[in-house]
Amino acid sequence: MVDITINTPATANAGADQTVCGNAQVSIAATANGAGMWTGGTGTFANASMASTTYTPTMAEIGTTVTLTWTTTDPDGAWPCTSASDMVDITINTPATANAGADQTVCGNDPVSITATANGAGMWTGGTGTFANANMASTTYTPAAAETGTTVTLT
Repeated sequence: MVDITINTPATANAGADQTVCGNAQVSIAATANGAGMWTGGTGTFANASMASTTYTPTMAEIGTTVTLTWTTTDPDGAWPCTSASDMVDITINTPATANAGADQTVCGNDPVSITATANGAGMWTGGTGTFANANMASTTYTPAAAETGTTVTLT
């Protein structure tokens, strides 16, 4: 007679890939049938030995994809089974930025040059006057006659 012991193999699932904006915390949740550890990236884990935790990317990781790995231990703790691992990709998008420029003072309804800086496309809004081209970062705004003597906020 021969007894054969069939051990349960280790399993690991790091969860679905995610896309986030900036260096905000990312919730990550792995499933496994044993203890495990998160590794990867240059950011920080709230608790790398917890299957469900958070990862905070560094500023250097913004605009990149970071691969995090969840590795479990052998659930029976001894041979013949081995550990298991799975990876999750976190795509860290660059957040939008916009700067509408310095405040200005103009006389009457003379056109005023305005220039914004941004890391993407944008559109000027505000006031009751007219923009030469509201979709251009550098354009002119001609105040409406009714705006004379007031302060107009352009965004």
